[in-house]
Amino acid sequence: DALPISNAAKPEETLAWLDGAVAALPEIEPTALSIQNEIGGQSIAFQRAMDDLAKAWAKVAEHPTASLQRQLWSRLLSLVYGRDIEQDALWFQHTYLVIVAKAIAAHVLGVNATNPESILSGRDFKNARVFGAVESDFFDWILLAPGGPELVTKIALHAGRFKWSTAQADVLKVVYESLIDRAERHGLGEYYTPDWLAAKIVRRAIDNPVEARVLDPACGSGTFLFHAVRRFLRESEDA
Repeated sequence: DALPISNAAKPEETLAWLDGAVAALPEIEPTALSIQNEIGGQSIAFQRAMDDLAKAWAKVAEHPTASLQRQLWSRLLSLVYGRDIEQDALWFQHTYLVIVAKAIAAHVLGVNATNPESILSGRDFKNARVFGAVESDFFDWILLAPGGPELVTKIALHAGRFKWSTAQADVLKVVYESLIDRAERHGLGEYYTPDWLAAKIVRRAIDNPVEARVLDPACGSGTFLFHAVRRFLRESEDA
């Protein structure tokens, strides 16, 4: 993997990229830059994971369960986007994104991040009476592959190096935007609301956050819900 051309005016970018390669920092603030360089589309972790996922899929592509999971994934994407979506790279990107998202959730809840089955199934969330947040899905195919559980654990541990409780923005949006090309996202009709705008709309729409129930019927990565929860927590502390 080649080191990107360094910019003397922006040394923090080179340092962030280097940390993604050697994992030097024990705890990382979850900024857009650090997320992109540690687990985003340009990171060493992502490039290695894509190679490992491709090798794992080659071993289970003919497995009845794994094959069915991919067919269902492809069929749903076709319904959403109005055209056939059948790309190995996108299948692996979505698998990686889901593992990272579930690992973040596990770390925030304090779930043991070394149990790959628990991370992907959301079993510990159910035990904590939190339903619908993390569940089994198409991307559990990785657990069927030789070395797959170990790969889930490796990705989860890398994602766990962040101090996610201090996040000031929708981190899943940052990861997704760094994985999927901008032109491709817009071609599929995907546009993300900036965090500053989502926060402003939440302030305007929710006048009693401690008592209100909030629904986002078009929830993608959860930007509006993220800011609604943050507002609820602030108002609850003040009360």
